[in-house]
Amino acid sequence: MSENEQNILIIASRKKIQLKLRQALNRLSNDINHHIIEDSGSALDKLDKIRYDCIIFNREENNYNTFGLLEKILDKPEAPPLILLVGVGQEEVGKEAIKKGAQEYLIKDHFDSYLLNRAVKYAQQRNELIQEKNKLINELQEALERVKTLEGLVPICSKCNKIRDDGGYWHKVEKYIAEHSEAQFSHGLCPSCYEEEKEKLEDE
Repeated sequence: MSENEQNILIIASRKKIQLKLRQALNRLSNDINHHIIEDSGSALDKLDKIRYDCIIFNREENNYNTFGLLEKILDKPEAPPLILLVGVGQEEVGKEAIKKGAQEYLIKDHFDSYLLNRAVKYAQQRNELIQEKNKLINELQEALERVKTLEGLVPICSKCNKIRDDGGYWHKVEKYIAEHSEAQFSHGLCPSCYEEEKEKLEDE
């Protein structure tokens, strides 16, 4: 498979829709490999074995579990972008599918190669943005889990300022805070300490 080749999965039992999609995809590029599954239920097993760049799912008039299957497909790890084909007057079904995770929908009797190509590219671009957003959310959640906050009473020595941990060990303030937060230290002298050190040097 070359760098530009794409695998597109077609889920459709009607021969007329299969033929229309095959012809439209063939007119787009020779680098598109399309695979047809008539039994929508077996699509889930197919996704476990082959990586697809896009799924085109035909909503059959007698298939009342469209959204159930759609959600199962989109729940797959790194699920490819999905385009739903709906009938005339079923635009609300297409919009609802997008709310549930599909990237695009097309009216099955009103699309051509140009509209299909645009839908595939748009679906892939939108899916990439969603994947990037989800990756960022996961990274932020992991970062939050790593952050340890200082709460409650912190036992601190009134003389040396060491802090006692839960195990009864005493640590320098810098070490304790560094281990319980994301804070980093840069050392310096406050004005009063600076004057104190200055006076010591002058006395010497």
